[in-house]
Amino acid sequence: MSFSQVGGHANTIRSTEDGSLLMKPVTTLEHEFYLIIAQARAMDTTGGLEGGGTGIEGGIVDTTDRHPVVNTPSQQYLVLSNLLYSFTKPNVLDLKLGTVFYDKRDLGCSEEKKARMIKAARETTSGESGIRLTGFQVTVHRLAPLLTLKSYGKSLKKEQLPEGIRRAFPVLVEPRTDLGLPAIVLLPILRSIHTSVLHLHSILKEVEIRIVGGSLLVVWEGDEQRARDGVQWMEEKEARIKERERTRSETDEDGNDDEYMDSDDDEEDTKPSAPYTLCLIDFAHTRFVPGQGPDVGVLLGLVTFAKLVEGRIREVKEAVKQ
Repeated sequence: MSFSQVGGHANTIRSTEDGSLLMKPVTTLEHEFYLIIAQARAMDTTGGLEGGGTGIEGGIVDTTDRHPVVNTPSQQYLVLSNLLYSFTKPNVLDLKLGTVFYDKRDLGCSEEKKARMIKAARETTSGESGIRLTGFQVTVHRLAPLLTLKSYGKSLKKEQLPEGIRRAFPVLVEPRTDLGLPAIVLLPILRSIHTSVLHLHSILKEVEIRIVGGSLLVVWEGDEQRARDGVQWMEEKEARIKERERTRSETDEDGNDDEYMDSDDDEEDTKPSAPYTLCLIDFAHTRFVPGQGPDVGVLLGLVTFAKLVEGRIREVKEAVKQ
């Protein structure tokens, strides 16, 4: 399975033959971060940092506790599950998060590099909004995916971010442009992405961490029928959850807690049927910082993205009316 890199350093990611796993060079700090997450997972103390369709990379991809770091004579590689693997025609958006791109505790970070990183944040949307469009890929029906590289995101001003999001989440309209999804399919996906972003924000505001150079990766299905099936799956799952909560509430009122059994079908809920996934990636310069509070730059970026998605939802609704 071949794939296009929409962000990151070119030619740094390797894929297994079947495309299900990826290998990327790992730094000591990144390896330590994954080990901490693996240990926290074992003790069930991740604090909501993983799981479901949103969270850190370890919540959706296998990390050091399942696929160890691979050693070669010249490099260590972190082995991760490919988030695109379960999608037929993956649309991909990579958003660089945060306002600070140098590690203040990295003694190897030269003053020259620090000045370069400060300049990069100041001259792009990162400094003001906490996000930069690193790159994105959109399905073009019957043709190869349309890839937009990081030079585009670097060229944008803060007020131009809505246009970038518009290009990343196009609506398939008549006359057919062969680009994007129909509004009736895209809308529920956008709403769910918005909910996931807010959920991730609520988690990270409680975590004392610094994510320097990390990204938010959003993947959603570009195949129209698969996307429709995924939206239906989300609606059915939400209905099951509401019914479960109603049943639990009635059971609690009857005082028969012990008799209540969670009848949800785990196999059905864990099938890779959701039409999107959202996840934090790239932890080469991430560390926990007890006593120093959350990463305000990353939180700003998540708030900005949530507002941009809200704006796109309003635009897509207008497209439905026309």
